[in-house]
Amino acid sequence: MFLEEFYTSYYEHFLTAVPQELTAEEHLIVIHYMTRGIFHAVFEVWLADQCQETPEKVAADVIDLLMVSFKNICEKTTNNRR
Repeated sequence: MFLEEFYTSYYEHFLTAVPQELTAEEHLIVIHYMTRGIFHAVFEVWLADQCQETPEKVAADVIDLLMVSFKNICEKTTNNRR
């Protein structure tokens, strides 16, 4: 149940942050890297022993990490287009 809530929350954040100027192909690239990023970020947070926090706090930390990564990926994707 927690993971389902986490992914729902993450994708709500993610979908509202997608730049409108990305092409369909660029959207797929970003989604690919962000999906990989989910597992990497969750693994890092749990390995860093932040599990002493509530699951909601860990999820919020992971979402924050992923949104920073997402913004960087979007910038690189649009910069590569130029």
